[in-house]
Amino acid sequence: ILAQIGNLLATSRHCHLSRSFGTMSAAHTSQEWLSRRLECLQPDDFDEGLVIYSLLPCQPPPQFRHMWINYHDSDPHNFQPPDNLEQMRAILFFCHPADESQVLGLHQLLRCLDATN
Repeated sequence: ILAQIGNLLATSRHCHLSRSFGTMSAAHTSQEWLSRRLECLQPDDFDEGLVIYSLLPCQPPPQFRHMWINYHDSDPHNFQPPDNLEQMRAILFFCHPADESQVLGLHQLLRCLDATN
């Protein structure tokens, strides 16, 4: 699935694949980075079989609001996977790799998802 997403991003002339994340100002890094990465994608690129978990303190792009879960506010003990998790074509996770609390949150999220099988 990740390879398919990479191919989709690489072939779209509207996608920005630069790795300039480290050079942006702290005030807008996560939101701008996220918006630029998702601007060329639409839910129907995934046949509506997509769920997105974000540990970033960001707002979802408008086209993904109905499939977006902000996990940074979530208590892992109250974790509820989507009802149709088995039918998802892709699950995207967003976190900042240099933020230890987000990486730990992602680890907890993955453990919760794994426990649902």
